[in-house]
Amino acid sequence: FLHDALPILLRNDFAYEEINTGQVVAEILGVPPVPQTLRANFQKLAWEFISQPDGPERLARRLLEIARGKNSPRILIDGLRQRATLENLRRLAHDTKIGIIFVHTPADLAFTFYAERIEHGASMDEFLSVRSAPVEAEVEGLIAMADAVLYNWTGRLQYRETIQTLMEELGIPEVIS
Repeated sequence: FLHDALPILLRNDFAYEEINTGQVVAEILGVPPVPQTLRANFQKLAWEFISQPDGPERLARRLLEIARGKNSPRILIDGLRQRATLENLRRLAHDTKIGIIFVHTPADLAFTFYAERIEHGASMDEFLSVRSAPVEAEVEGLIAMADAVLYNWTGRLQYRETIQTLMEELGIPEVIS
Protein backbone atom coordinates (compact mmCIF):
# COMPACT_ATOMS: atom_id res chain seq x y z
CA PHE A 1 0.00 0.00 0.00
CA LEU A 2 2.48 2.64 1.09
CA HIS A 3 4.60 2.67 -2.08
CA ASP A 4 1.48 3.36 -4.16
CA ALA A 5 -0.36 5.44 -1.57
CA LEU A 6 0.29 8.87 -3.06
CA PRO A 7 -0.85 8.05 -6.63
CA ILE A 8 -3.85 6.10 -5.35
CA LEU A 9 -4.98 8.87 -2.99
CA LEU A 10 -4.43 11.61 -5.55
CA ARG A 11 -6.40 9.65 -8.17
CA ASN A 12 -9.22 8.45 -5.92
CA ASP A 13 -9.63 11.26 -3.40
CA PHE A 14 -8.54 14.31 -5.40
CA ALA A 15 -9.39 13.38 -9.03
CA TYR A 16 -5.82 13.49 -10.37
CA GLU A 17 -5.02 11.90 -13.71
CA GLU A 18 -1.81 9.84 -13.53
CA ILE A 19 0.96 9.63 -16.09
CA ASN A 20 3.50 6.89 -15.41
CA THR A 21 6.91 8.04 -16.64
CA GLY A 22 8.16 4.47 -17.07
CA GLN A 23 5.29 3.69 -19.44
CA VAL A 24 5.98 6.87 -21.40
CA VAL A 25 9.68 5.99 -21.68
CA ALA A 26 8.68 2.49 -22.86
CA GLU A 27 6.43 4.05 -25.50
CA ILE A 28 9.22 6.35 -26.73
CA LEU A 29 11.68 3.43 -26.82
CA GLY A 30 9.19 1.14 -28.56
CA VAL A 31 9.53 -1.61 -25.94
CA PRO A 32 7.07 -3.04 -23.42
CA PRO A 33 7.30 -1.54 -19.92
CA VAL A 34 8.60 -3.41 -16.89
CA PRO A 35 7.86 -6.26 -16.09
CA GLN A 36 7.35 -7.35 -19.72
CA THR A 37 10.84 -5.99 -20.38
CA LEU A 38 13.30 -7.14 -17.74
CA ARG A 39 14.06 -4.26 -15.39
CA ALA A 40 17.83 -4.39 -15.98
CA ASN A 41 17.31 -4.23 -19.75
CA PHE A 42 14.75 -1.44 -19.43
CA GLN A 43 17.03 0.58 -17.18
CA LYS A 44 19.89 0.22 -19.67
CA LEU A 45 17.70 1.34 -22.59
CA ALA A 46 16.21 4.19 -20.54
CA TRP A 47 19.70 5.38 -19.56
CA GLU A 48 20.88 5.31 -23.17
CA PHE A 49 17.82 7.37 -24.15
CA ILE A 50 17.93 9.92 -21.32
CA SER A 51 21.70 10.37 -21.77
CA GLN A 52 21.22 11.63 -25.31
CA PRO A 53 21.47 15.42 -25.53
CA ASP A 54 17.79 15.69 -26.52
CA GLY A 55 16.55 12.82 -24.28
CA PRO A 56 15.33 14.85 -21.29
CA GLU A 57 13.57 17.39 -23.50
CA ARG A 58 11.95 14.68 -25.64
CA LEU A 59 10.62 12.97 -22.51
CA ALA A 60 9.42 16.26 -21.02
CA ARG A 61 7.65 17.20 -24.28
CA ARG A 62 5.89 13.84 -24.44
CA LEU A 63 4.84 14.02 -20.78
CA LEU A 64 3.46 17.50 -21.33
CA GLU A 65 1.67 16.41 -24.51
CA ILE A 66 -0.01 13.55 -22.64
CA ALA A 67 -0.88 15.83 -19.71
CA ARG A 68 -2.50 18.41 -21.97
CA GLY A 69 -4.36 15.65 -23.81
CA LYS A 70 -5.97 14.54 -20.56
CA ASN A 71 -7.76 17.90 -20.38
CA SER A 72 -7.67 17.85 -16.59
CA PRO A 73 -6.49 20.55 -14.18
CA ARG A 74 -4.95 17.86 -11.94
CA ILE A 75 -2.14 15.74 -13.33
CA LEU A 76 0.26 13.49 -11.45
CA ILE A 77 3.47 12.61 -13.29
CA ASP A 78 4.88 9.69 -11.36
CA GLY A 79 8.44 8.39 -11.58
CA LEU A 80 10.64 11.20 -12.87
CA ARG A 81 14.26 10.19 -12.40
CA GLN A 82 16.44 13.00 -13.77
CA ARG A 83 16.86 16.65 -12.91
CA ALA A 84 17.17 17.62 -16.61
CA THR A 85 13.78 16.09 -17.39
CA LEU A 86 12.15 18.04 -14.55
CA GLU A 87 13.89 21.26 -15.58
CA ASN A 88 12.73 20.79 -19.19
CA LEU A 89 9.20 20.03 -18.03
CA ARG A 90 9.11 23.22 -15.96
CA ARG A 91 10.51 25.27 -18.86
CA LEU A 92 8.10 23.85 -21.43
CA ALA A 93 5.09 24.14 -19.12
CA HIS A 94 5.85 27.73 -18.16
CA ASP A 95 2.13 28.56 -18.15
CA THR A 96 1.24 25.69 -15.82
CA LYS A 97 1.63 25.37 -12.05
CA ILE A 98 3.89 22.46 -11.16
CA GLY A 99 4.39 21.16 -7.64
CA ILE A 100 7.05 18.59 -6.84
CA ILE A 101 6.38 16.05 -4.10
CA PHE A 102 9.30 13.83 -3.21
CA VAL A 103 8.35 10.61 -1.43
CA HIS A 104 11.29 9.46 0.67
CA THR A 105 11.26 5.77 1.48
CA PRO A 106 13.98 4.20 3.63
CA ALA A 107 15.99 1.48 1.87
CA ASP A 108 14.62 -1.38 3.97
CA LEU A 109 11.02 -0.43 3.22
CA ALA A 110 11.84 0.21 -0.46
CA PHE A 111 13.31 -3.31 -0.61
CA THR A 112 10.11 -4.75 0.86
CA PHE A 113 7.99 -2.91 -1.74
CA TYR A 114 10.30 -4.02 -4.54
CA ALA A 115 10.26 -7.66 -3.42
CA GLU A 116 6.43 -7.61 -3.24
CA ARG A 117 6.23 -6.50 -6.89
CA ILE A 118 8.58 -9.22 -8.15
CA GLU A 119 6.82 -12.48 -8.93
CA HIS A 120 9.66 -14.67 -7.61
CA GLY A 121 10.56 -12.32 -4.77
CA ALA A 122 13.89 -10.54 -4.84
CA SER A 123 17.24 -10.77 -3.18
CA MET A 124 18.95 -7.78 -1.60
CA ASP A 125 21.64 -8.03 -4.31
CA GLU A 126 18.98 -7.72 -7.05
CA PHE A 127 17.43 -4.75 -5.29
CA LEU A 128 20.77 -2.99 -4.83
CA SER A 129 21.58 -3.60 -8.49
CA VAL A 130 18.32 -1.93 -9.52
CA ARG A 131 18.86 1.04 -7.20
CA SER A 132 22.45 1.55 -8.29
CA ALA A 133 21.71 1.55 -12.04
CA PRO A 134 22.94 4.74 -13.76
CA VAL A 135 19.38 5.76 -14.68
CA GLU A 136 18.52 5.85 -10.95
CA ALA A 137 21.54 7.90 -9.85
CA GLU A 138 19.77 11.27 -9.59
CA VAL A 139 16.62 10.13 -7.79
CA GLU A 140 17.72 10.94 -4.23
CA GLY A 141 19.05 14.34 -5.33
CA LEU A 142 15.62 15.38 -6.59
CA ILE A 143 14.63 15.92 -2.96
CA ALA A 144 16.39 19.31 -3.24
CA MET A 145 13.97 20.36 -6.00
CA ALA A 146 10.85 19.31 -4.09
CA ASP A 147 8.17 21.66 -2.86
CA ALA A 148 7.16 19.04 -0.29
CA VAL A 149 8.73 15.88 1.08
CA LEU A 150 6.64 12.99 2.36
CA TYR A 151 8.44 10.52 4.56
CA ASN A 152 7.10 7.06 3.82
CA TRP A 153 7.81 5.28 7.07
CA THR A 154 4.74 5.85 9.15
CA GLY A 155 1.68 3.66 9.26
CA ARG A 156 -0.97 3.66 6.56
CA LEU A 157 -3.41 5.86 8.44
CA GLN A 158 -0.80 8.50 9.29
CA TYR A 159 0.49 8.54 5.71
CA ARG A 160 -3.03 9.02 4.33
CA GLU A 161 -3.72 11.79 6.84
CA THR A 162 -0.44 13.51 5.91
CA ILE A 163 -1.34 13.50 2.22
CA GLN A 164 -4.84 14.78 2.96
CA THR A 165 -3.43 17.55 5.17
CA LEU A 166 -0.94 18.56 2.48
CA MET A 167 -3.67 18.77 -0.14
CA GLU A 168 -5.88 20.76 2.24
CA GLU A 169 -3.05 23.24 2.90
CA LEU A 170 -2.58 23.59 -0.87
CA GLY A 171 -6.30 24.39 -1.19
CA ILE A 172 -7.04 21.28 -3.25
CA PRO A 173 -10.45 19.99 -2.21
CA GLU A 174 -11.17 16.30 -1.83
CA VAL A 175 -13.55 14.98 -4.48
CA ILE A 176 -16.55 13.09 -3.18
CA SER A 177 -17.41 10.13 -5.40
